[in-house]
Order: sequence, then C-alpha cells, then structure tokens
Amino acid sequence: MFLAHLCRHYDNVVRYRDGRYDVAYGRDEAALAGLAVGAHGHIGNAFNFCAGLFHRLRAAFAAGDLATARKEQGRANALVNMMNSAKYGGQGLAINRYMYELKGAVKLGPPRAPIVPLTAEQKAALHKDLTEMGYFDWCD
Repeated sequence: MFLAHLCRHYDNVVRYRDGRYDVAYGRDEAALAGLAVGAHGHIGNAFNFCAGLFHRLRAAFAAGDLATARKEQGRANALVNMMNSAKYGGQGLAINRYMYELKGAVKLGPPRAPIVPLTAEQKAALHKDLTEMGYFDWCD
C-alpha cells in the first residue's frame, strides 16, 4: 500500500508541467519502482555505501533485464531490513554509520542522542551477517 501511494505521488510530480522538472526518487527499498515511474536519479541511505548495487540495478533496468534489476533490488531490501533490525539495535542511522566505517569511508563518530551507538556485539553480528550475505563482494 505504501509503495503504491509513494509511486503514485512521485508519478504526479514527474508529470507536473509535462515533465519539466527532474526530481530524485528517494527510497532504497523502492529504487526499481522509482525507475518504473520515471525516476532518473535516486537518493537514499544505502546509496552512499553501496553505490555499485544501485548502478547495476539502474543499468539492468535500462537494458530491460528485469531479472537482474530485481536481484539487485532484493539485495537493497536485505540491507534495509538489516538497517531496521532489532538484532543490531534497530536504529538505522547508527547502523548506517557503522556500515560507512566498514567500507573504509570517513569515520563519522558516534551518533548524537537520542540515537544509541551499536555495541561491540551488535557490530560483530552485523559484520558477520554482511559477510555471510556476500555484501563485501557485491556492494561496489
């Protein structure tokens, strides 16, 4: 229901004034749906530490390879599920910050209150689960 609502509103924006404006689409878990309703650009949480996935998704969609596009969207959805999982604290921003660090990106430091940083155990579990899902092989 949410996705249909979001796509309908995005479609209205894209069609406004005969498509005069190029508006970025911003949901990791619905990037493929955004492309289907006319998105040319995306913004989202995982794009910053998993750009390769979204580049492949876009390229597959442009080539008409929906099987590959769906595969990449499934990977994005798995990341979103992890970013919201109680197993790692359930605070997406704290999880995202650690994922940046795992990629060797700029260390952002701990999140500000009221967001609670990941514990050592949560970090270890997240790293283990990301490794098992093959994240470090396909994120770039």
